[in-house]
Amino acid sequence: MKLEFSINKQNTPYKPQIEIDFANDDFKPIINSLTNKTKEEREIVINEIKSQMVNILKHFIECDKGWHYNTMFKSLIKPHLDNPLVLDFVLKSDAIKGNEIIGSSGTKIYPELIDSLNKVNDIKIKEYLKQEFNL
Repeated sequence: MKLEFSINKQNTPYKPQIEIDFANDDFKPIINSLTNKTKEEREIVINEIKSQMVNILKHFIECDKGWHYNTMFKSLIKPHLDNPLVLDFVLKSDAIKGNEIIGSSGTKIYPELIDSLNKVNDIKIKEYLKQEFNL
């Protein structure tokens, strides 16, 4: 199911049905309520998480609060990161700083991030990491 969008009267860009900044807002109530939602409602939330994954990953990389870092990974990244192009975009951005390992296409990563990303559920992400960083 596609996210449904609505347009406002000024003919400005579409907005998603749910408005939450998963990288910065308290997303735990939404995640905790997913089991009580219909399949369609779960898909809307998951699609919104995926559409914000670049910002989620960047925030995760920059986060210095252990509890928030761990919650973001467990609730958002591990189960929902499934697009290697999104990961590639982030790893080619200026989000990665210090102790960098350079990948075959110019991506940058550091050892702790490799360890975390290797725990992501999606096999395409694991394959991307293997190919990019010769793991």
